[in-house]
Amino acid sequence: SRVLDQRCTRGQGARATPRAHVGRTGGAELPEEPHTHSQATPRGGAALAAGAHSPPRARSTRRGPPIMDAMDTDSVAAPTVVTADSDRAAKRARVDADDADDDADAAVPPPILQMTAEEREEAERLHRTAVRAEALAAAQTAARERGVALSAEEVSALKREAKAKPTFFSKKDREAAALARLDALAAFAHAAAFAPGGRYERPVLDASPGAAVSVKGARHPVVEHADGVHFVATDYALDATRGRLVVVTGPNMGGKSTHIRGLACLAVMAQAGSLLPVAFASLPLFDTVLARVGAGDSLQRGVSTFMAEMLEASTILRLATPRSLVVIDELGRGTSTYDGFGLAWAISERVVKQGAACLFATHFHELTQLEAEHPGAVRNRHVTAHVDDDTGELAFLYEVADGPCTESFGIKVAELAGFPARTVEVAKRKAAELEGIGKRAKVGGD
Repeated sequence: SRVLDQRCTRGQGARATPRAHVGRTGGAELPEEPHTHSQATPRGGAALAAGAHSPPRARSTRRGPPIMDAMDTDSVAAPTVVTADSDRAAKRARVDADDADDDADAAVPPPILQMTAEEREEAERLHRTAVRAEALAAAQTAARERGVALSAEEVSALKREAKAKPTFFSKKDREAAALARLDALAAFAHAAAFAPGGRYERPVLDASPGAAVSVKGARHPVVEHADGVHFVATDYALDATRGRLVVVTGPNMGGKSTHIRGLACLAVMAQAGSLLPVAFASLPLFDTVLARVGAGDSLQRGVSTFMAEMLEASTILRLATPRSLVVIDELGRGTSTYDGFGLAWAISERVVKQGAACLFATHFHELTQLEAEHPGAVRNRHVTAHVDDDTGELAFLYEVADGPCTESFGIKVAELAGFPARTVEVAKRKAAELEGIGKRAKVGGD
């Protein structure tokens, strides 16, 4: 408690009354009694013998007296009398006590910043108590000078007024909140002023139910800052007539993830109050932005990569509303092809029924059939790439166009990664065999 009191005294600068000077006046300071031969030592715990004089005490590094609970105004320090034989022990006790206090003061961490939430709450309570006691004592002194006494109602009013006054901590919290807001606004302004890809524009926010997403010339606010990158701007259009669920297909490394995550970034920035890296943007007021992107696990919790993916998808299905933005990147990869495709299809249909705006990037090309199953609710788009007819080299164009893409170019990307030629050849042969089996099975089924 002494350490806490010292922190309160240092952090708040509150004036407190030492316990030895508190009488029954509700915290008012009484005049100090003259020294007597039986006077109690304030910190040593023993008094001097009769006829002995008080030696000078070593200066303590403590900056102020501890804040007391000023509501306990009935406690007055009682003197302790000892014999003359304890004079030397009393001096040694005082020196030891001063050394212990100095060591304790040196061990105290910086005030306020090192406080826990419980310590801050207790310090604030003690500060309010000290302020209340000081105000009450001053009012009682003024009343005595006028020859009157304070009524119970006046005492209660003084306590309420003191309790309502802001403390050191509440003032600092308000200052911190103001600085944080200023820092965020300055960051928005800096991003808009120094964007390498062009101007930032003010978005239009539509609070009406089922409002459309219409964005022209959008750039990813982070990717465009990469060295040597010329970002290819893209458009977004999700509405009730052209489809609120967009299935995005195309090659690996072609920009699907950047495209779908870019819209989520724009939505968050717009509702935080920032300008956007777009030519034009009209966005709904989303109640949530729900994302299932990337891959990860939690081995210490026994959660595999696929289980983590399913947990995230389950949360989306439970929380999505017609006012939500859903971003799904490669769902169903951690299990068999048929299980993964079945889950991706079922989740897509559920999102369509919920009416949420959704961007779904996938390599399950069969999902593009959702556009025929749900006309007006689902739309296909794809990221573009070009394969040179002579060299067979793959070039990514990073443009998003309407319609599906039936190739993922996974083996081409493996070649770019430096796979051995023999491995690439075997992969192409096995892929062709599986595609042939699939085509024959489809013809037989028809």
